[in-house]
Amino acid sequence: MKLKNRVFALLFVILSLLLLCVHAFFNYEFHNSQEEHFKELSKSLHKLFESRLEEKQKVLNFALEQMLNIEHLPKAVFEKDYKKIDSIVEPYYKSLKTLNCNISILTFRDKENITLYRAHKPEFFGDALNEKREIILDTNNFKQSFSGFEVGNLEITYRITKPIFYENEYAGSVEIGLDPKSILSALDTIFKTDIKVAAKNSYLNVMLNKSAVYIGDRHFLHNGNEALEEYFLNKDKNLDSYKVDTSLVLKNHQLDKIGFLVVGFDFKENARQNREFMNKLFIAVTLFIAIFIIILFFVYKYFKKYSYSGYLKDLTDTDILNYKLLKKENFVPYFQPIVDRNGRIVKYEALMRIVNIQNNKEKILLPYEFLEKSIKNDLYIDILKDMVKKSLNFFSSREEKISINFLPDDLFNLIIMDELTESLKRFDSPNRVVVEISEKQCIDNFSKLLKIVKNLREIGVLISIDNFDGTYADNVHILVIKPDFIKIESTLIEKVSGSASLKNTLRNIIGFAKESGIKTVAESVEDEETFKLLKEYGVDEFQGYYFGYPIDLINKV
Repeated sequence: MKLKNRVFALLFVILSLLLLCVHAFFNYEFHNSQEEHFKELSKSLHKLFESRLEEKQKVLNFALEQMLNIEHLPKAVFEKDYKKIDSIVEPYYKSLKTLNCNISILTFRDKENITLYRAHKPEFFGDALNEKREIILDTNNFKQSFSGFEVGNLEITYRITKPIFYENEYAGSVEIGLDPKSILSALDTIFKTDIKVAAKNSYLNVMLNKSAVYIGDRHFLHNGNEALEEYFLNKDKNLDSYKVDTSLVLKNHQLDKIGFLVVGFDFKENARQNREFMNKLFIAVTLFIAIFIIILFFVYKYFKKYSYSGYLKDLTDTDILNYKLLKKENFVPYFQPIVDRNGRIVKYEALMRIVNIQNNKEKILLPYEFLEKSIKNDLYIDILKDMVKKSLNFFSSREEKISINFLPDDLFNLIIMDELTESLKRFDSPNRVVVEISEKQCIDNFSKLLKIVKNLREIGVLISIDNFDGTYADNVHILVIKPDFIKIESTLIEKVSGSASLKNTLRNIIGFAKESGIKTVAESVEDEETFKLLKEYGVDEFQGYYFGYPIDLINKV
């Protein structure tokens, strides 16, 4: 896979991960908003419960006080006169129920705790008090009023008791009870709620109706409904559409916990609206990212085109290139021969040229005329990739070696190296490919360069150091890299015939190379005299106009 494909694949993966992260974030925010909403609702629930409980307590206390002040009632209780109690309490209870329909219990008992009268069930009386009924026992023992939540035979209610005295003698007690669910009845006007009561498991044997759902933590849900039972059976699913509050503790008159109110909130509609909003927001963000990427792409294309046009304008102004020159097909690899000591061509160096044809005349442009601006305008990489590909394809069927010269930063460019590596994999004999490395690369980024050289050697490529001038630093790096060739700096070759010091330098370089097992290449050999001198000094290979100019071998063949 080429680097460009890898880059696109990586971008796709990054964008996919980005969208997944955005989606996960929206899901988190959705769940978090539901939780925050539920927490706020729970706080409001506590405030409402406390205020309504205090209000109900005052109302019930007042109702009991008013009732006990009715003439002849205390005497009827003292005398255990059922009919008299019924005649007095029954109409009062009806009017009380009219004002507060949630009052579910009104019971009179004598001082032995025998039921004298039940206003809510007049036909049931004469039964003894259940020993679990501590609020009645304490009322009877301490002869004072108590209030709190209590578990009865039929249900769990909020109860208030008062002692009854007749002529300063204790006659018995009265008890009034309220369904605790009614304390939060106002919630139904705001939310769709399910309100039930959960009690400790130990109270189940007190109740006549044993139907219950165990909900954990040693509690049971009495007379639950389908939604609440479903929640407790599947609460590990942590549904956002249905939330249950179990923090409203129910305490008896001794302030001991006997259970708690179970309040279920149906958030289906709220969850649906939030989910729709989050989905729309996610789609909007996805579209925004997509549009942003498309805009970036077209902006890149526009500025690339603008830079390209500006570049062409510059070139036209300098009378170097016309509008069509920077098309890839105008960049042609030229090849200059490299010969051995016998003058036989053993290698070619690939050189980049632009062929400009105007008025049926061909003009060859050298790198100094276009290379700098092609780099500045992001054209160089594509040009070099194409040149590498064409050169290796052409020489794959020839016997000579092919030498490719790279700029100092080319080998550190992943795109270029990817093209080189892919082309080499298709090349039958990688040992016929020579990669020329600039002398500058031996100084800068040396450790990184060593890794690249190692990778190239593993493929089978030969390594040549270009522009070698024999300095101490060069020699040290050469010993580490161990190249197959060193190409001697051209200025040394051009001036060697007239300088004794340069001749001495040249001999030292050649001697150092032979001792290190490295072949030497002399470039810029322009005449026979220089050729003979270099052969005398022991140079292995030669390159220059004396042996041949760079030519377009591909199209010529």
